[in-house]
This record gives sequence, C-alpha cells and structure tokens, in this order.
Amino acid sequence: MNKKELHQVISHSIMEPCKIIEQLSIEQFEKYYSIQGFKLTGVSVAVHISEHLSYHVGQVGVITKMISDKDLEFYAGLNLNITD
Repeated sequence: MNKKELHQVISHSIMEPCKIIEQLSIEQFEKYYSIQGFKLTGVSVAVHISEHLSYHVGQVGVITKMISDKDLEFYAGLNLNITD
C-alpha cells in the first residue's frame, strides 16, 4: 500500500465513526451496551474506538520509522517548546 492509499484508509476509518457519533443522542451516549462481555456506556465505546484506532496508527508510524530509518517529521517546522 502506498502513502496515498494508506492515508485514504485511515481517513475513512476516522470519518465513518465520526459521522455515526455526530448522529447519536444523549440517551445513546448514556445507555449501557454489552460488548465482548463488558458493560460500557456509549461514551466509553466512543473513547475506546478512538484509542484503539490511535494505537494502530501509532504502530504504523513506528514500523514505518523502523523500515525507513527516518524521522517522520510530524512536527516539522513547529517549535514545540513555545510557552504562553
């Protein structure tokens, strides 16, 4: 998979759940769901999904850095030491 294809897959994996989450009611966020033997609220499910995707995107980054032996420059051009 090339960079453009990977970007499309990840973008789609982010946007589709966002569309669903935007349509949920407060009641659906507060409701408990049984998922893989766990009782979780809708909020907990949404947080878990974002954490899970973030974990896998991080894995892609680490593996890419290992294979290419390059800094991925996520923060290139930004001074991360600026304080307000």
